[in-house]
Order: sequence, then C-alpha cells, then structure tokens
Amino acid sequence: MVFFRGPDSLIAAVEDFCPHRGAPLSLGYVENGELVCGYHGLTMGADGKTASMPGQRVQSFPCNKSYSTVERYGFVWVWPGAQDQANPSLIPTLDWAISEEWAYGGGLFHINCDYRLMIDNLMDLMHETYVHASSIGQKENGDSSKGPPMNRFIQGTSGSKHVAPRKLDDHITDTNPVRIVDDFVDDLDPVNLGSMVLFLVTLAGLLTILKSF
Repeated sequence: MVFFRGPDSLIAAVEDFCPHRGAPLSLGYVENGELVCGYHGLTMGADGKTASMPGQRVQSFPCNKSYSTVERYGFVWVWPGAQDQANPSLIPTLDWAISEEWAYGGGLFHINCDYRLMIDNLMDLMHETYVHASSIGQKENGDSSKGPPMNRFIQGTSGSKHVAPRKLDDHITDTNPVRIVDDFVDDLDPVNLGSMVLFLVTLAGLLTILKSF
C-alpha cells in the first residue's frame, strides 16, 4: 500500500504495485497529484487507474486496488477491506486529540528494521525504567514484587499444561547444563517433544545425504 496526496490535497492510498513491470510505486514520486513510477514513468491517479506512460498505450492496463482513507486527529485512517463497507463514522473519537485541555504532537520516523521489532519495543514497558530513566521511565514498571506471580501455560497438540511460576534467577544462577535442559524438557508437551525429536532425526539424515554428494 502506498500513500500520497492527490490533486485535491487529500490522502490517497493504492496498491503498491506498478501494473507495467511490478515495481513498487512507493519508490517513485508525486507529480501534479499523480503517482509516478520510478521505473518507466507510469503515472497513476488516486483511483488506482493508470493515467499515462511515455511511449505506451495504457488503456488495457489493469486498475490497481484503491483504499478509502480519512485524515483525522493527525492520523491517516485506511479501510483495507471491502470498499463499499468503508464508514468514516466507525473511526473512534479521540477526546484527547480535540480537547483544549490536552496537547500532543507527532512526527515521522524512518526506522530501518522489521516492523515486528517496533511492535515489540512499544509493547515492552519494562525497558522504560532503565533505557528512558530520565524521561518516561517509571520504577513501578520494573518492580515485579508489586504484581502477582506470572503463571505460564504451554499449549500443545494434546492440550494445555500448567507450569508453576519460578524465579527468573533460578535459571540465571543455575549453570549446570544438564539441569537446565532437563528443566526445559519437563516443560514441553510430550507430543511437541516427539515432533522435535523426529525433526532433528530427519534433519540429521538429510545432512548425511548431502555430505555424500
């Protein structure tokens, strides 16, 4: 999905795919409210239809999927589902964004990493206590003594198994590899353990075959 502003300065969103050679349209640029592919200069409008391309007839080019978008509260809201079901009234009201008693700001940050690492970072509140100690860090986030012990459940193909809570430093101070491995195996579902052993045996067999070539 690629976002750009059309000739009416409204946010548009279309499939990030050039119908000519499949190049990502997000690698192109915007000119006169149209998205220009950076590969062969194909131009596309906010409706996903190809408008023109140098030295090429474009009437037969397939139309890209376009998405309903609304710019509100400083965010771009996009409906990726069936477009006939897009309903701006479903956008939740963010009271803090419109109240004079609140102030907030934002910006755009380009982070060169997998998006899942960003989710992990934003959901990990405990690191704030140490990494952001001089700003948003709170000691309460890093104090596990103020909360109930965490119970763990291991889900397997044969059902769920409850694992009693243990102290984290039990694993840190215990350097005996036999006890650590034995403790880890105890936590595994028997069916999953069997599957793991079968996988390792199969992998060993494949490596043996490859070695013979």
